[in-house]
Amino acid sequence: MKLNAEYTKAQLCAIGEHLVALEILAKGWDAILANMSINNIQSYDIVCVKPDTADIKLIQVKTSVGNNISIGMKLKDAVTEALEKKIVGPWVFVYLEKIQDEYQPHFFVLSRSEVIRLINDTNHWYIHEWKDTYRKKPISEENTCGICIKWLQGKGEEDDYKHNAMENPLSESSENQWNKIWDD
Repeated sequence: MKLNAEYTKAQLCAIGEHLVALEILAKGWDAILANMSINNIQSYDIVCVKPDTADIKLIQVKTSVGNNISIGMKLKDAVTEALEKKIVGPWVFVYLEKIQDEYQPHFFVLSRSEVIRLINDTNHWYIHEWKDTYRKKPISEENTCGICIKWLQGKGEEDDYKHNAMENPLSESSENQWNKIWDD
């Protein structure tokens, strides 16, 4: 897939949402792009319906061309209690990997409980397990949180001079795990 090098953040988000909707439709489920009628709904981007059971899931999509995907929250809001209120369903992280002059989409699907645990655990690690001598300035609770692609692949962090080790709460890669939409 070719992308214009001058895309805006909103266009990138729309690309990710449309790609996820296409994947959902290809699985035989219905997909309704929520942001087509209301601009930037806070808790979900796609309404997914399983036609045979009428089960509904509200899906949040996060898209990036970099190896760290912003989750649209500040550090102070990335704790379990707040996440349980804000996160209403599964999330799909779309990583658009640049290969030469084309972008290859990768879809990482997490159930609601996996998203909450991954965000809480990785942000706790970022705040408390990085060595102060490595930080150039103190952490602000106003900083935006992100999720690394390698964490979505089920990998953790090794102990090194910058930080202590981090055991990933995901035991395996979440890439193309579309049935996780229906977990929880």
